[in-house]
Amino acid sequence: MPGIGKTAVALTLGHKVASNYRLYLDLKGIEGQSFSPTQVMSHVIQAFHPNFSLSDPKNDILNIYRSLLHDKKVVLLLDNVVDAKQIEPLIPPTKSSILIITSRQYFTLRGGLHKKLDILQPQYARELLASIVSHISTDIADQICYFCGYLPMAICIAGNLLANTIDLRPDKYVIMLSNERDRLKHLGTDDPNLSVEASFNLSYQTLTVESAKVFRFLAVFPGSFDAMAAEAVCNDKEHKGLSELVKRNLVLYDKSAERYYLHDLMRLFAISKFIDNEQNIAQQIHAFYYFQVLVTANLYYQKGRNNSLIGLRLFDREWINIRTGHEWAITHLRDDSRVTQLCTEYCAYGEPIYQLRLLPTVRVTLLQRALVAASILKDPDMESTHLGNLGIAYSDLGKITIAIDHYKKSLEIQKKIGDRQGESSSLVVLGQAYARSGNLQEAINCYENALVISCETKHRKNEANARGSLGLAYQDLGNSILAQKYLEEALLISIELGDIRGQAVGLCSLSSIYIHNNLIGRAIKCCSQGIEICEKIDDQVGKSYILGALANAYMILGDLGKASDCYNQSLVLARENNDLRAEATNLCNLGEISKQARDNQQAIEYYNLGLLILNRIEDKLGKENVLSSLGEIYEEKDDLPLAIEFLEKSLDIARDVNNVNK
Repeated sequence: MPGIGKTAVALTLGHKVASNYRLYLDLKGIEGQSFSPTQVMSHVIQAFHPNFSLSDPKNDILNIYRSLLHDKKVVLLLDNVVDAKQIEPLIPPTKSSILIITSRQYFTLRGGLHKKLDILQPQYARELLASIVSHISTDIADQICYFCGYLPMAICIAGNLLANTIDLRPDKYVIMLSNERDRLKHLGTDDPNLSVEASFNLSYQTLTVESAKVFRFLAVFPGSFDAMAAEAVCNDKEHKGLSELVKRNLVLYDKSAERYYLHDLMRLFAISKFIDNEQNIAQQIHAFYYFQVLVTANLYYQKGRNNSLIGLRLFDREWINIRTGHEWAITHLRDDSRVTQLCTEYCAYGEPIYQLRLLPTVRVTLLQRALVAASILKDPDMESTHLGNLGIAYSDLGKITIAIDHYKKSLEIQKKIGDRQGESSSLVVLGQAYARSGNLQEAINCYENALVISCETKHRKNEANARGSLGLAYQDLGNSILAQKYLEEALLISIELGDIRGQAVGLCSLSSIYIHNNLIGRAIKCCSQGIEICEKIDDQVGKSYILGALANAYMILGDLGKASDCYNQSLVLARENNDLRAEATNLCNLGEISKQARDNQQAIEYYNLGLLILNRIEDKLGKENVLSSLGEIYEEKDDLPLAIEFLEKSLDIARDVNNVNK
């Protein structure tokens, strides 16, 4: 690609071998001047015979050229060759001479060695910059190289600018380069031969009208893409234009992944070439296309079993494009009804996978805009869907009161429009919110109603969720027989449906019952199977919970070391995923380990950290247990006033919870 450093490499090679040859000819820039093979031959001949006349019809240029090179040792360097047709007649007739060529297009020549140059590795990019400008910190150098896209020409321009501009601080230059809109401007000079933009423009000007339009439209892809996407977005039948751009090295191709991409600086250059309203048109086509990709990924994911893995792999592969399309739809949701519909449907179809892949804070932002779009469209079905999913996101953030409010609003709409399946789903998540706030009886009422509706509508996934939630509620009430029954039924349904994530949740829940019933071997087996599933689908949230359950099993076995390792691993994942509930649970469990190890001070620190989070997420049952444990520690430390204070607070919460559940 332009600016990759091919001329510099060719010159270095030419100078290295030139000492062993009689003549070294550097025929510069034949692409820019589009020299014919005959003109190049005349340059070579005139190097031997200065008075040679090109216009004399008696002179057979080709035969004279070959005759001259037949027994001579000559190095010819031809820079920026147009294509193979231009260069094939110039190949020396014997191996005594060497022909070195560079080109912006990829082609092969008989008997030649070919090397396609790539951008620099970060280490070598930094070394190149340091060779031009001294006294620059590693961190700043790395940032400059990153913004230069590790392109040698861009790095050299940046280095020379810093070296020759004494009042330009490197850190200020980094800020200048961080602005995408002006980056190319800051990687140029008054000399057109030392400008990234001018270098790119030389190749761009040689494109056909059709290929140039394909090139511009490719600028809307933020990362890699496949040929099918390019055909759709660029209206490039059989991706002929794309192939031409690859041939000219304006687009890069990853053969192993079968994906195309533009270098970062090339993408910025392509953006600068948009004509009239082309950019918005291209972005709109891109957004609608990748919505269909998201729909396909979701359909596979919802089918279960290996199809779920296919859907997740498709989503992960195209996530950068899906995100860009979704963001465009949000930005333009008020443009027209089609885009408004697109905005609301991105969330509706994306949420099942979004719940697995995105942080709750990100989901809240996306869902709030989707809710606005649904409101504009006056679409109650979509409104109820987004309200329910917002409730789940707020619940994941530990904001239970807000979650309950959203669930109730969603449920109200679903009852009004007769959406029985949606009603069943909302009752389950509403019940889970009640359970987390300590209102187990209200939770059970929700679950039982959800179970009735899911059986009536024959929605097996909702039925599994209702049965699993009932199992957890009865576990909290101490009824392990009913708990195990419901949880095992839920797991069987998830297996029947091929619901991989549902299976992982079910295994985690069952392990808790098995631990309660002292069936530690079965509990550990459940956890191992659950972790395997979570790793297969890259469910870091689920893995965090199952690691916590596995730690609980090791606690019963008295293996505090393994338990501590699992809790700490779970804690790391919980923090990475902004899962406050799991973070609080792990901190409190680490406090319990410290308590059992007689390290009361460490236990108090863990409990207090957990208590801070439990207060934020309104987890009454968790607070009751932690306050009780803190009271026991202070009692052991003979600090009776503090012990009484914590135990009374714990007792107050227990009474409050018991009153609610009567």
